[in-house]
Amino acid sequence: MKIKDEKSPPEADQPLAEKFKFMMHNNKRGFTLLETLIAISILVTAIVGPLTLAAQTIRAQQVAKDNLIAANLAQEGIELVRNYRSNNILQWRIARAAADDPLSIHPLDHWVDGMDDCFNASGCGIDADVLISAAVLPSCSALDDCALGFDTASLLYTHCTPGVGDCVATPFNRAVRIENIVSNQEVRVRVTVSWSGILGSRSLEATSHLLNWDDEIF
Repeated sequence: MKIKDEKSPPEADQPLAEKFKFMMHNNKRGFTLLETLIAISILVTAIVGPLTLAAQTIRAQQVAKDNLIAANLAQEGIELVRNYRSNNILQWRIARAAADDPLSIHPLDHWVDGMDDCFNASGCGIDADVLISAAVLPSCSALDDCALGFDTASLLYTHCTPGVGDCVATPFNRAVRIENIVSNQEVRVRVTVSWSGILGSRSLEATSHLLNWDDEIF
């Protein structure tokens, strides 16, 4: 009986040198892929790192900018109310100088004339335009919660209507609230600026006390 020779697998017929060469080739391919992945990871880290830092820097700058604007708007509100108070006193002094009976032409609280809505919980609004033209400070309920727009012509924040004239919308609201400390002599003024920014809803408040320096009536 003739025994049929079985052929060895192709790998068995390969010389040892060729097997080693094949193994080295496979290993080389594996290391190349790993090196590529590492290189990509390093590249991504090198790109994402600076971009993340830049985004955080821009975010911090915007937050600082909003805080600075809000602080200035709050302090401006205090100064505008102080100016409004002083204008009241000066106007009444002019009227009193022309009157025979000074006390008969005005009440003792003339120095806060036009500020009635400021004594309410919702507060009132004031800006450079209101200071010049308004005899009465408007309530915040009549000013869309005392929202502030930016007038690109005058470069001032006012209670203008966005889209009308040179007025553009801003994220800021400013409300003035006044309370009596000493009747007819002293009031506390609180100016609250609120806005919606990168960190969500924020608010800032400035407080000052104003006196009735019209000593001629005492």
